Amino acid sequence: MRVKKCLIMENETYLADSIASKLDALGFSTVILSTTKKAVDLDERTFSVVVLSANLQDEDNFFKIIRKFKKSTVILMVSYLNNDFLTKTMEYGVNDYILKPFIMDSLIKKITTFQRIQDLEDREKRYLKFMNRVFEADPTAELKYDFDLPVFIVAKVERFLDSFAFFYAKHRNKMVEFISTKDIKTLPQNHNTAVIYYFRDFSTLLPKEKEDLINVAKKLDVIIGSTEHELELKLDGYRIINVMSNIKFIDTGEILSVSDYIKQIVIHNQYKMPDTEISQHLGISRKSLWEKRRKMDIQKKRK
Repeated sequence: MRVKKCLIMENETYLADSIASKLDALGFSTVILSTTKKAVDLDERTFSVVVLSANLQDEDNFFKIIRKFKKSTVILMVSYLNNDFLTKTMEYGVNDYILKPFIMDSLIKKITTFQRIQDLEDREKRYLKFMNRVFEADPTAELKYDFDLPVFIVAKVERFLDSFAFFYAKHRNKMVEFISTKDIKTLPQNHNTAVIYYFRDFSTLLPKEKEDLINVAKKLDVIIGSTEHELELKLDGYRIINVMSNIKFIDTGEILSVSDYIKQIVIHNQYKMPDTEISQHLGISRKSLWEKRRKMDIQKKRK
C-alpha cells in the first residue's frame, strides 16, 4: 500500500516534532518546514495531508500554499478564532481547523476522518469510471432515465439488467442496493430517496415467490430484472421495459400491462423480424403469437 505523506508547516519546533512523531507511528511519511518559502517549490501531488500553522499567515506565500494544496487534506492550526480569517482560508482550500492548544488525538482524528472521506471519493470515481467503461456499449446506456420506479425489466443477458440498474442509479444520483428474497420482508415500506433496490434473479423464483415479490416490491423504489418474459404475471403498477441484443429498446413512457407490452413488442418488430424470432424472444409459440395478434387486432400488411 502506498505510504501517505504529510507536510507540516509550523515554526514551533516542539509542536511540529510531536505531530510528526504521532503521524509517523500511524504509517505516514512526514516533512517539516518552519516557513512557507520552501513549500512553494514542492510537488503538491506528493502530499495527501498538509498541517499548516496560522502563525505563518504574515508570510507572502501563506494563501498561495493553501491554494496550491487544495486537493490535499489541509488542517489549519490557529491560536485564536477569527471568523473572517477562517472563512477566507476555507475559500482557498482549508478543510478544517483546530484551536491551540489541542489534544494530539483530536488533530489525528480530523486528519484520518478527512483521509477516509478522500479515499472513498477516489474509490467511487475509479469504480464509476470502470463501470462506465464496462457498460458503455450496452443498449441501456442510451436511455434518458427520466421515469419513476418501480420497473420490471426483461433482458436475455443479465449484464443488461445490471447496466440498467447502474445507469438509472447514476442518472438519479442514488445508490444501488442488491436485495434477495430474504430481504423483501424487512425492507421499509416507504420510499428511500437515497437508495434504489435491485433484484436481478427473478426468473429463478418459484411462481408463488414471484407473485409475493411483485406485490410487496411495487411500493418501493425497486428495479426487478428477469431473463424470461413473465406472461402469466400481473405487473400492474410497474413500468415494463424490454432490452434485447437484437430487438430495439422499447419504452412507451407509461406503465403497461403484460398484454400491452406484448402488443408493443409485436408492432415494433413485426416488419423487422420474422414471427419465429419474435415468438422466441417473447417465450411463446408461433401459433400463440398469431392468436394474440388476432385478439389484439394487429394487422400485418404485406410490404
